[in-house]
Amino acid sequence: MGERAQRNAVLYVRTALKIAWLSLAILITLLVGIECFASGYYLAHRIVSGYDRRNALVKTQISRMPRDGYPNPADQTWFGAYWKEFDDSTYAAVEPVSYSNWHRRPFKGKYINVEQNGRRATWNQDREAAPGSTRIAIFGGATVWGTGARDEFTIPSYISKMLAEKYPHRFSVANYGQDQYVSTQEVIALVREIQQDSIPDIVVFYDGYNDTFAALQAGAAGIPLNEDDRKREFNILHPSRTRDFYLEVLSRTNTFQLLRGLQTALWPKAEAGSLSDSDNDDLALDVIRAYFRNVEFVTAMGNKFGFVARFFWQPSVYTRARPTEPEESIIHGSRQGASFYRRVQEAMKEVDLTAGPANFRDISAALDGYAGTAFIDTTHATELANEVIAREIVADLKGTLDQAALRQVSGEIEPSAPVQ
Repeated sequence: MGERAQRNAVLYVRTALKIAWLSLAILITLLVGIECFASGYYLAHRIVSGYDRRNALVKTQISRMPRDGYPNPADQTWFGAYWKEFDDSTYAAVEPVSYSNWHRRPFKGKYINVEQNGRRATWNQDREAAPGSTRIAIFGGATVWGTGARDEFTIPSYISKMLAEKYPHRFSVANYGQDQYVSTQEVIALVREIQQDSIPDIVVFYDGYNDTFAALQAGAAGIPLNEDDRKREFNILHPSRTRDFYLEVLSRTNTFQLLRGLQTALWPKAEAGSLSDSDNDDLALDVIRAYFRNVEFVTAMGNKFGFVARFFWQPSVYTRARPTEPEESIIHGSRQGASFYRRVQEAMKEVDLTAGPANFRDISAALDGYAGTAFIDTTHATELANEVIAREIVADLKGTLDQAALRQVSGEIEPSAPVQ
């Protein structure tokens, strides 16, 4: 190749590189410009509309709270402050936990307090459990944790107050409820306590709603809520998932959100079809099978490790015999959920009638005699409704509690015998 040809080749390569770099610069500038435009659009929209996510949450939740559902109906001043604390202690305020996925981070507020171990603060007569006192652990989802209720008015706190009144200084209650937990996650949380030699004397499981809707969401029973999110997040930093990582990053940009909004507006998706009746029936039975397997497993652990286990199937807005007008509105807003929940409810009642364990009780009708609006949404109850539920649980535990108190009086440290 001659000298002139070499110079032409070098010139060609340089020109090609310049064009490539210029094209890349134009593309990057274009993408940055589009992202800036999208960001500006959303910022302007928020300013013009005055929208603030936190304030919107607080206003929505306050509007759902029936004024007669709380110990002092005349005092509503705490409603707004409560939901601000709820927002601060919930969103982006959870931390990963081995096996059971997550729990809340420690939080200190006026109405909501989360201890260092991730558990909601519970009213107890004694700050520290007295030597030889009976330890009660209450497991469940957000209904046990106490969404919509102050620390002293959750189901565990009400149970503790009732026990303090009848059996002073003899019981301590711990709230193991966590947002969105299904019964299997609660079982795992109990197993972890046993592994650390922190074995309660009495364990109470309060479930039904999350197990049901996790199955409806996933189309399969026995797995946690929002399991698709866990799959999407799993090993996202591993080299084998580099493509997924970048796609996830892109999906968080304002540009992507704007384009998706346009797509939805121009070509709305058809609603996914609901399961057939036969599929619904099969899935409902699967929910109950998985749940009662957990009951059997925990009962067997109780026999082995010396604790008493009790299980309660919770009420929800779908189980109310005479729902109030606000509750009817909630039910109408989730017809598919209501239909499937009732199928699961029927399956549970059939099993309970024919082969229900002795330590299981269906208290889904516990709020039927409650005159006011009991629920602020499909499952979270008002503080006064929590008191009714707690009373039902304490009444069912009476024999176990009496036996534990008697053993303490007689000087025995072991509070009660396991369920046989």
